[in-house]
Amino acid sequence: MKRIVFLTVSLILVTCLVHSQNPVWMDYTYGNEIQALASEGNDLWVGTICGVAKLDKISGTANYYTIENMHNPDYQIQSILVGEAGTVWVGANGGLLKFDGNIWTSYNESNSGLPSNGISTLKSDPNGLLWISTSWGGLASVDGVNWTIYNTSNSGLPSDQITSFDIDENGMIWVGTQHSGLASFDGFNWTVYNTSNSGLPTNFINTIAVDVNGVKWVGTYDGLTKFDDLNWTTFTETNSGLPDNAVYSIFIDNSGLKWVGTLFGGLAEYNDTTWTVYNTLNSGLPCHRILSVIVDESGVIWSGTSCGLAKADDMDWSVYHFGLPNDRVNSIAVDINGAKWIGTEGGGFATLEGNGWTTYKTSNSELPDDRVSAVVIDENDTKWFGTNAGIVAFDGVNWTIYNSDNSGLASDTVKCIAIESSGAKWIGTKNGGLSVFDGSNWATYNSSNSGLPTDFVTAIAIDNNGVKWIGTYDGGIASFDGLNWTTYNTSNSGLSYNLIYSIAIDEAGSKWICTGNGISVFDDINWTVFRSTDAGLPLYDVFSIAIDELNVKWIGTLEWGLISFDGNNWIVYNDYYPGFFTSYVLDITIDNYGTKWIGQVNGIVVINENGIPVSTLSDPPMVNNVEVFPNPVNEYLEIKSLSDTEVTFMVIYNVQGCIIRKCGITNNSVIDLRNLSNGAYILKIQTDKGMEVKKLLKL
Repeated sequence: MKRIVFLTVSLILVTCLVHSQNPVWMDYTYGNEIQALASEGNDLWVGTICGVAKLDKISGTANYYTIENMHNPDYQIQSILVGEAGTVWVGANGGLLKFDGNIWTSYNESNSGLPSNGISTLKSDPNGLLWISTSWGGLASVDGVNWTIYNTSNSGLPSDQITSFDIDENGMIWVGTQHSGLASFDGFNWTVYNTSNSGLPTNFINTIAVDVNGVKWVGTYDGLTKFDDLNWTTFTETNSGLPDNAVYSIFIDNSGLKWVGTLFGGLAEYNDTTWTVYNTLNSGLPCHRILSVIVDESGVIWSGTSCGLAKADDMDWSVYHFGLPNDRVNSIAVDINGAKWIGTEGGGFATLEGNGWTTYKTSNSELPDDRVSAVVIDENDTKWFGTNAGIVAFDGVNWTIYNSDNSGLASDTVKCIAIESSGAKWIGTKNGGLSVFDGSNWATYNSSNSGLPTDFVTAIAIDNNGVKWIGTYDGGIASFDGLNWTTYNTSNSGLSYNLIYSIAIDEAGSKWICTGNGISVFDDINWTVFRSTDAGLPLYDVFSIAIDELNVKWIGTLEWGLISFDGNNWIVYNDYYPGFFTSYVLDITIDNYGTKWIGQVNGIVVINENGIPVSTLSDPPMVNNVEVFPNPVNEYLEIKSLSDTEVTFMVIYNVQGCIIRKCGITNNSVIDLRNLSNGAYILKIQTDKGMEVKKLLKL
C-alpha cells in the first residue's frame, strides 16, 4: 500500500555575504516547478523557477538561495552539477553560477567565455572538464581557466540551440538540439543524426542519457528512442507501456533501470522488459508533469514536478513544496505568532511560519476550493478563508466548512470577510449580499431587505464605533450602524467611482476607499479625492490599501504598482523598482515589524524601507527593556521601563492588524483597558532603544 506524506520544507533565507545591512526588499514566487536535481550525500540540490534550495534529506529543512544572494539576474534554474570537492555548478537562464559553500560566483557573456547566458545542461567529463550547453550559443567547455566554444560556425554542431547532452564512458559527447536532431563528438569528429538519416522520430530532442553499455536513450515529444550504435527503437504510448509520448527527463540508476519523466503521464520505470508507471492515481506524485528525476546513492527516487518535489523511498511517498503554491496572491493575514497565511487563486493557501512553508489544497486537506479570495484571523487564532465554495474555519486541527447548503451563507462565492469586536463575522459575497455569523446564528442583508445598494459585496471595514462600511461592485459604498443604512455613490456624494475594491480606516476615523478611478477619502463630513488627473499620479484602478503605525498609506493599483503617501509625499514602486515582478498589486498587509507584504499577480514582494529584519519570517524577538503587567489583563495595564530605557508611545493592534489604540506614554504608565474587548492583541511600545513587541491577552 502506498503511503503519502505532505511535508513542510523549512526555507532558511541565506543572506548575501557582500551586504552588510538587511535588504530593503525580497520576494517570493511560485517555487514548485522543479527543473533540476542533484544529490550530494545527505543533501539534495533542487533547482526551481525561483532559485536553488539545498534540502537536508534527513531533517527536511533547506537553505534557499535566490537572486539576491546568487548574483544572477534570472531565477529560473535549468541544471545543477555537484563537482569535485563539493563545488556546485548551477545553470540558469541568466548564466553559470559556482558555489564553494560560502560564496557564489557568477559567469556570463560579459565576464567570461560563456557564449550565451541561457544554460540548459551541465556535465563533467572523465578528464575533469566542465561542459556547458546553452540555449543559443552552442556548446562550451572550461578547464578552470580556458574556454573552448563549439558552434555552427566553427564545428560540425548542427544547431546552436542545445536542449540537453550527455557524456559516455569513453568521453564521447552526445548533444540534443532543438530542431536539428542529435550530434556526437569524439573530440575530433562530429556525426549528425536526424529524421533523414536515422531512426529518430523527430529532430526536436528534449533530453538524452547514456547507460553503462553505451546505449543512448533519447527523449522527444514523439516518444523515447533507444540507439545502440546500430539499431534505433522508439517506444510510444501505442507500442509499449510508456504512459505519454512527451518524454522530458531521463535518469539511469546504478542497476540500469531507466526512469522516464513525461509531461502528461507521470513517471515510468523500464527494466528493458517491463514498464511500471507511477501517476497521481497509484502513487504519491502530486501531478503528472515530471520535469526532472534522479535516484540518489541510497536508492531513493526524487521526482521534480510542476507541483513540487516528490520523494519515493521504498514506495513510501513524500511531497515537498517550495514557496507559493500559486503566483496570484489574493490575500495575506498575519497571526499573533507572526506566521503569514496566504490565499492564492487556484493554489489553495500557504503558511509561512518561522522559516517553513506549508501548503493546503483540496488535494491534501479539507479545503473545499483552491481559489482563496480572503483570509482573516479571529481572536482565538482561528483562520477564516473565503473561497468560491463557501467559507472555511481552520483552528490548526479542525476544519469547518459553511456553504449555502449547510448554513445561512447567502452565496458560496465569498469575496471578503471582516470580524467585529464581538467576534461576529461579516461576509461579503458575489450576488448574495452580506452574511453575518455570530458563531450560532446567521443573518443576511441584501438589496431586497436592507439599504445595501447591490448584492455584490467587494470590501468590508469596521470602524472603532462598530459601524460597518461596505463596498460594492458598481453600487458605491454603504454604512450600517446596526439600525440605519446610508448609501454613498457618485450621484449623492464625493465618491469618485461606484466600483469599490477595498476600504481602510485611519487613526482619525477617515475612510480611505479604493475605487476603479482613484481613492476617495471621507471623514464623515468632507470628501477628498485623489485621482491620476488630480494628483498627477498613476491612481487609476486602486485595488488595495493598508495603513501603517505612522499613518502612512500603502496603496496597491492594478497596473501601476505600489504607492505610499505620508500626507505630503507620494512614492511610486512598480516593475521599474527592484524586486517588483509586476505592477498589479492585489493585497497589502503590514506585519509587526512594519514590513509590508504585497500580494501580486506574480507572487509576493516584501518591503521595509528601514531594512527587512533577518528574522522577519518569525515572531519578533522578545526584548525586555519594558515590563508589561498583568498579562493577561482585565482592567488596567501597567507599562514600566527597565534600567535607563525611555518609553515614548504605544500602539495596540488586534489580530487582524488594525490599530485599536495609539497614545503617548511615559516610563511608568497605567493604561485603562476596561473598554477593550476580550481577546488577543499585539502591543508595540516605542523606546529610545527601538520598538518592542509584546503579546497581550485581555480577559
